[in-house]
Amino acid sequence: MRSDDQLHNDIYQELKSDPRVTESNFRISVKDGVVTLTGKASNYAEKLAALETIRHLAGVKEVIEDIEVRLSFAQQRRDEEIKQAILNALTWNLWVPKAIGVAVERGWVTLTGEVNWEFQKKEAENIVRHLMGVRGVSSLISIKPNNPNRTEAT
Repeated sequence: MRSDDQLHNDIYQELKSDPRVTESNFRISVKDGVVTLTGKASNYAEKLAALETIRHLAGVKEVIEDIEVRLSFAQQRRDEEIKQAILNALTWNLWVPKAIGVAVERGWVTLTGEVNWEFQKKEAENIVRHLMGVRGVSSLISIKPNNPNRTEAT
């Protein structure tokens, strides 16, 4: 079993070695394998990368995050610009149905609609997460299987 100090060091080293993350943007605390990550990410993609980087580490039982996304002036976009970029990206994606709804308020994106498959939902979410100006994403996309090739157990 790893001590909290060992786990803290492992997390710091992982964040430091991840090119998507600036480790000095984050503070780490560990108590009984529960990691609290706080700080200010330079964009939403960095926040997600930091969380992804530490969740897989041995000894991490849970991750609590309190990370604020603070966009630089160059990364800030009006809500209308963000929405249009999302709609364009979704339209050009082969896997995402055209019926996905998009709302943007102060950089926070809400996705709505229905898809047939889990991978379609994840694809829509992933497209949005890495766009400039996005501060966060709420996915209200539901999965409604509608595959005629499926057979239901009776």
